[in-house]
Amino acid sequence: MARHSFFILLLALLSSDTLRAQIQPTPKIGLCLSGGGAKGLAHIGLLKAIDSLGIKIDFITGTSMGGVVGGLYAIGYSGRALDSLARTLDWDELLSNKVPMDLVNIDEKDLYGKFPLELPIHGKKLELPSGIVEGHAMMALLQQLTFRAVNVRDFDQFPIPFRCIGGDIVHGKPIVLRSGNLAYALRATMSIPTIFAPVELDGNLLVDGGLFKNFPVDILCDMGADYVIGGFTGGKLFKKEELNSMMRIIYQSASFGRVAESVWQKQTCDILADFNEALNAEGLDAGDFKKTKEILAIGDRVTQKIMPQLRALAAAQQAAQSKIPAPDLPIRIKPDSAQAKLDARLLPSANEARYIVDQYYGTRRFKNVNYDLVQIENGVPVLKINTQPQPRALLNVGVHYDNVLSASILANVTLRDILGANSRATFGLDIGDNYKLRADYRIHFKNPQWWFNTYTYFEKVKAPVYLDGLVYDEFIRNFVRSGIGVHRSLTRSTQIGAEFVLENTRYRPNLLVSDRSTPFIEGDTLLGITQVRISMPGIEFQYLSNTLDHPILPTRGMRMSVTARMSLGSPVLFGTEVVYNNKKIDQIDDNEKVTPYGKVLVRWEELFKMGEYARFYPKVAVGARLTNSLQETQLDVMDRFLVGGVDARNDWAYVPFVGNREAYTLQSAFAAIQLNFPILLPNNVQLIPQYGILSGTGLDIQGATPLLDIFNEIHQSYGLTAGVQTLIGPVLLNVSKANNDNRWQVYGSIGFRF
Repeated sequence: MARHSFFILLLALLSSDTLRAQIQPTPKIGLCLSGGGAKGLAHIGLLKAIDSLGIKIDFITGTSMGGVVGGLYAIGYSGRALDSLARTLDWDELLSNKVPMDLVNIDEKDLYGKFPLELPIHGKKLELPSGIVEGHAMMALLQQLTFRAVNVRDFDQFPIPFRCIGGDIVHGKPIVLRSGNLAYALRATMSIPTIFAPVELDGNLLVDGGLFKNFPVDILCDMGADYVIGGFTGGKLFKKEELNSMMRIIYQSASFGRVAESVWQKQTCDILADFNEALNAEGLDAGDFKKTKEILAIGDRVTQKIMPQLRALAAAQQAAQSKIPAPDLPIRIKPDSAQAKLDARLLPSANEARYIVDQYYGTRRFKNVNYDLVQIENGVPVLKINTQPQPRALLNVGVHYDNVLSASILANVTLRDILGANSRATFGLDIGDNYKLRADYRIHFKNPQWWFNTYTYFEKVKAPVYLDGLVYDEFIRNFVRSGIGVHRSLTRSTQIGAEFVLENTRYRPNLLVSDRSTPFIEGDTLLGITQVRISMPGIEFQYLSNTLDHPILPTRGMRMSVTARMSLGSPVLFGTEVVYNNKKIDQIDDNEKVTPYGKVLVRWEELFKMGEYARFYPKVAVGARLTNSLQETQLDVMDRFLVGGVDARNDWAYVPFVGNREAYTLQSAFAAIQLNFPILLPNNVQLIPQYGILSGTGLDIQGATPLLDIFNEIHQSYGLTAGVQTLIGPVLLNVSKANNDNRWQVYGSIGFRF
């Protein structure tokens, strides 16, 4: 029991005229909430019961998730408000290293989130991260939620005095956090070793306090609590047959001490809501944030078992308070004496402060961003933004597989501010059967909205040619695109730009006709292609607006792009060989010079919410090369739009159209509409029925201007895509069919394309 029996003291208070005359204070009620990761959300059921009965809490202590829940309750959040918050949070986002893509600046979206592993480079050495999760999103949320207490340094000045526990990983001891910035303290107390990166606070390197003191009832008693209500959600030892994974063995090896301590801490409670048994019976563990609703339901159910005790406490407390005047406790957050003159009205709102933090993160130049309240000379309060820059050099690694381009390993080195202030240089490599290279350099001007950019991209891929649904021939496509230009961001998500570009495309057959073991027709003269090549210098204008929250499986936002290029005169080479009886008897190289012409591609896609779990997601693409009949004859198959497939490529000539294989049709001009109906399922899974319409010129030019023949072929398609977000990137499986191909198409992919 607690150090003083509440009911004995209450009886004395109600029966003694002498004590009543002396106006003794009522006994102090303390609340202690244990750690337990996701299981700690069960504490919210206890808080809702305390609120419903009107029990006044005088002190709160907590560790890890118990510290987070208790800290928010201490500064004025109700149990019901915390319940609503827990149900609506995107836990996957909070427990990741990524901020949503729609918060990333437009000049950084090209590579953002495509590499699951980022390793800092210091000197010539790679550094491993101190935790799987740096906790950017979690820290930003905690600062937003605790903004009402940003000007309070002493946790005793909260509406309910509060303590939480951090673990000093250097000296191996618990640290009681009682002052400073509340968001920092809450982030420290929940820093599970190897999962979250540790937090440096007041000279200490802190991890999850549960490593040393998971249920700090003794700290509550030290604060002056006479009567203790406890909520316990964590701490168990696995049986022999359950120790079947490395993570469980690591967990077990660090758990003996804290489990033993929690046993006697539980015995000190006067009322104990022990959620642990019910949570374990449902197979729930510390990482089950996706099962928040189930955990909250268990919290409510277990709390009902102790409602008689809570009702008795509420009645006794109310009786005591009616007999003995209570002290004048603060009902609002009270600034300490050092900051008594601060005018909170001069501070930005919590949402405004969060917007400032998001702006910093959106530049991708900072590893951590947080803020604190400071005073300037005239006493006006300001938020001081504290930043930790990204390492100047990063190695990014990823993997990709799809049944079109096969498997590959992706590697990228990013250098910041090494080749000039406010610069970013990237060097990327896709290692696989179809390999790709990319080098990019950009530097911002004094006005950060403007930047100079230059890049080179190269790919060597297999390019089949289809005839009547079958692979007629297979070519090797070498494509090089280089550009140099200037861009300007209009908003965080929108940019315009102009570049001088040079595109070189070369097709050569995988096997020459003259190298085949048998000719197509015995004893006949054959004409075979040796190569087709085009060089396209030009001026390109770009507009891009992108607010999607994910590049592959978004749930909100839109994307619109306009690319217009004026080619400045394009030399085209058609190389052929004449083969007779399997021997080359002649080589013909036909050179053409195509006069300047234009090419335009417009793409738009947007998600419309159709309910909590359904979206309407149309995608529209319209493209045309603006040529006359002579230019069309000279260009022939070169510089067409390659329409078909599920995934986009880095080359703007490739335009996806579900139901067809990639580059299934070659279009001089086309319009495609794809209607998607994503259904959002648990565990980041999406099921997407699809329907598409394609209208284009195809290859049947017939000497006419393509724009006049734009409706000479119309195709329809339908399909179904299943997708899921994973640690290594999106995983997709698509089954689809189009009426211009008698085959069902099956496409599968893992991770992001280069």
